[in-house]
Amino acid sequence: MQDFDGSAIWEEALSVARKQLPEQEFLMWFRLSYQSFDGTTLTVTAPNSFLRDQFERKYRSLMLDILKSLTELDLLLAVVAAKPSPFGAVTPESAANPEANIEVDPRPIQHSGVRSFYVNKRNDVDVEDEDEFDTEDTRPALNHTSDRPNSAIAAEEGPRGRSSLRPNYRFDNFIVGDNNRFTFNASEAVAKSPARVYNPLLIYGGVGLGKTHLMHAIGNSVAETYPSMKVICITAEDFTNEFIQTIHDRSTHEFKNKYRGADILLIDDIHFLQNKPGVQEELFHTFNALYDSERQMVFTLDRHVNELKDFSDRLKSRFDKGLVVDVQPPMYETRVAILKQKLLQSTKNVAVSEDVIDLIANNVSSNVRDLEGCLTKIIAYADLVHKDLTVDIAKNLLKEMFNTKKHSVITVDSIIRMVADNYKLSLSDLKGKKRSKNVAFARQVAMFVIREVTEYSTTEIGVEFGGRDHTTVMHSCQKIEQMVKFDPSFDAEIQRLLASARQSEPS
Repeated sequence: MQDFDGSAIWEEALSVARKQLPEQEFLMWFRLSYQSFDGTTLTVTAPNSFLRDQFERKYRSLMLDILKSLTELDLLLAVVAAKPSPFGAVTPESAANPEANIEVDPRPIQHSGVRSFYVNKRNDVDVEDEDEFDTEDTRPALNHTSDRPNSAIAAEEGPRGRSSLRPNYRFDNFIVGDNNRFTFNASEAVAKSPARVYNPLLIYGGVGLGKTHLMHAIGNSVAETYPSMKVICITAEDFTNEFIQTIHDRSTHEFKNKYRGADILLIDDIHFLQNKPGVQEELFHTFNALYDSERQMVFTLDRHVNELKDFSDRLKSRFDKGLVVDVQPPMYETRVAILKQKLLQSTKNVAVSEDVIDLIANNVSSNVRDLEGCLTKIIAYADLVHKDLTVDIAKNLLKEMFNTKKHSVITVDSIIRMVADNYKLSLSDLKGKKRSKNVAFARQVAMFVIREVTEYSTTEIGVEFGGRDHTTVMHSCQKIEQMVKFDPSFDAEIQRLLASARQSEPS
């Protein structure tokens, strides 16, 4: 056994595992590097204890089977967590001494001076940090040799003087289903090891699917785990307004110092920055400063970053450095679980039967926000009118909300039908699994038209076409865009279809 090359064995095992698992899953959990092989035990290193524990729980038996099949030997597999150096790298000491491995360097970060306010978690007294940046260099110099505190993170104060993190958005009250499990796990990993696993983390998806909830959950979790780090949570709109105001006040250095001095920067709805080159430029430099000094960034948006229009290419390329994950509409079982949790959280003592919950879950499939809206309405009715909720009463109360959701689906179906008619195909052809050249092309055209005339995300469009992946929709739209540029007659055809689709939109 001593003749085996342990590194080669591990690389081959990784290659086999990659073929057996979804690509995103493999990239997320198999970031393990070869350490040593003593003839019996193959030792590999995980970047942190969280990833090590998840790998041990989910994939140890799989990798052992692969190793045994490759070597025909009963090998042992040891997974150790790397001890981060002050710069986040694996130190030789940690690799050689697994017993000394810890997940986070206990020494606190010393900021090179940012004037801000922190929420004192112990006594609710605001403490002002009097240090100030050198205004000659607006990029904060992180002192990696100083101490990182191990008590609680304080959130940057919001525009009204209150913490901008929403305390009710936590991991423990987020309903996890097949539609969001991967994104939830990625968010938890970031919260447990900020700036050490996925940086930046981009979460995208349609409205009301839980992007903001997960972003705030990361901030709140970090606040409880890692004390005294500076967390800034802000919407892209507020970020923009603040930037404009500092230009007016000629105080841009204060703006730069504030955001480039964050340990955790959370920005919601960055698609708002489309068509705003000045703010994009500022975010680009802020991104570079935070990334280079190993600070965590989390962004949410309503579509894949590659779909953003009038958005800086170099900023998009920076986003590609991290992990991009999506949140899809909840499945039926998840919708039921969400409704039941919302009921438990309600302050009203109203009984809602399983039949009523089933009614809502079957009729509202778009997002969590719509589910919550239906539940709020029937609870308010029962509380104010003092009547027991029956299925018939719920149907009558929610008929407009149900019809609104169905109407939007009918609009999409009408577009698909219009495109199908144009190419002498049926609706079922385009929504089905046929892959013949003419059907696939018409399907791509339909996806492009829907993307142009509706607010549907690529994920939602994929659902309308039999649950196709969002990357399929993105590819289709990009292909049609290219064809339009180089074929004037096809461009005219697409413009006609777009005009017809817009005329059929509900008023």
